[in-house]
Amino acid sequence: MRRSLSGSNNRRLPKKIIFFILVGLIIILGYLLFNFSLLVIKEITINTLEVGCVSPEEIKNSYHIKGQNILFLNKSLIEKNIKEKYRCIKSVKISRNFPNKVTLEISSRKAMVNLNFLEAKEASAAALFNQMIEKISSPSAHSTFSAQLLAKSNNIESFTVDEEGIIFAKTSIKTNMPTVYLVDNTVLLGEKIPSDLIDGISDIFSKLTTYGMDIKEVWIFGQKNIILSSTPKVLFSLNNNLNKQLAALQLILNKAKIEEQIIEFIDMRFDKPIVKYAPKK
Repeated sequence: MRRSLSGSNNRRLPKKIIFFILVGLIIILGYLLFNFSLLVIKEITINTLEVGCVSPEEIKNSYHIKGQNILFLNKSLIEKNIKEKYRCIKSVKISRNFPNKVTLEISSRKAMVNLNFLEAKEASAAALFNQMIEKISSPSAHSTFSAQLLAKSNNIESFTVDEEGIIFAKTSIKTNMPTVYLVDNTVLLGEKIPSDLIDGISDIFSKLTTYGMDIKEVWIFGQKNIILSSTPKVLFSLNNNLNKQLAALQLILNKAKIEEQIIEFIDMRFDKPIVKYAPKK
């Protein structure tokens, strides 16, 4: 019996030795690879697509990619850190070019709208929305009320938003893009606008452009009620089916065109939209 145990131990011993030898070889090989000068990154190429918020040199100097071992480069972490630091960057793709070169493909976010956050002094978003509906019936009243509302706002902050709803930059520059006023809804740089809201705005812009309507301002109250400062002025509700509202709007506009009538405003929030026509001359 003792011989049997002794023989078993002798057979196990070489296996243990082989195991430790293999582990040692792996450690040595890993050390050699990590410190192998041929695999140390010496050249970085950055290809940018309309990125204005940061220069290629700044990215190169920020993340110390040069000097790292190309095999152990943590691509996902670098990509994540770049996008978090520079919010104007939409995507980063890092490619290894062996033995010692790395390429970064960087694309920027494209602005869809200017977003102005308004903190009203005297009334809630719902109350201001009701006041705006009362004023909207005459051709000039809406612009007048818009100016009054801006004057009554306690704080106005301007941001740039892309098609994904990412608030990626503060801005004070007026552009040709439509301006969206978000009344009494807190927004912060780097945040994302709720998907139903940004999708709704995007659908409205794309559809109304095909209808020949020029949109300058969009007022959003409580993230659900939307007023367009356009010709004609239009009210939408995101609580209802937006595609149905847009389809009904097209029928109303086509009918008015055939009948040679001028529409002042349309309230699309109801099953039977409310339409106000300009007096015939």
